[in-house]
Amino acid sequence: MESSGEISAQALSGEMSYRNGVTDINGDGKKEVVVYSYLDPAGRRGGGPTPEWPKVYRLKGEKYVPATRDFPGIYDFYNREVLPQLNAKLDKEERMLSPRYLELGVATLEMQRDKILRFLGLDPRAGLKKARQWAKSGNPDMIYNAYCVFHDIPGHEAEARAAKQAEIEAFHHQHPTTQPLRQ
Repeated sequence: MESSGEISAQALSGEMSYRNGVTDINGDGKKEVVVYSYLDPAGRRGGGPTPEWPKVYRLKGEKYVPATRDFPGIYDFYNREVLPQLNAKLDKEERMLSPRYLELGVATLEMQRDKILRFLGLDPRAGLKKARQWAKSGNPDMIYNAYCVFHDIPGHEAEARAAKQAEIEAFHHQHPTTQPLRQ
């Protein structure tokens, strides 16, 4: 809302649940906005699950801006609400029977968890070891997961480019006459 009392609009990137997308995370009386943002730099994937994480925006003046890890209440939000849910989903996924779905499902949840650990500063390199394994897997979806992780961690641009090229090559190896969806 503008100081004149008029309502203004602001676009935020991602998806939001109306049920729990606007909430007062830190108890200061101001509503924060929780938007699910994709870890996939290209947006939604074609076939596999798309890793996403709940990105928090806080009101600063008359605009919503991304909350940083030092925003009061953000640590508790992720540590008490988001991470336990992700860990429960990981436990459930690991009990699934289909190896291919298991691999992609677990990787997606691991990417989400690791993004939160990096964001909070608990482990700035969370997911890097797994990404290096995925990059060597020969599975285009898993290699793309590696690309997303490398892309998200500063200083790993060369690994991101190599993973992107490896993903394209692995896709062509599996589907010699088809073009990949992600370029």
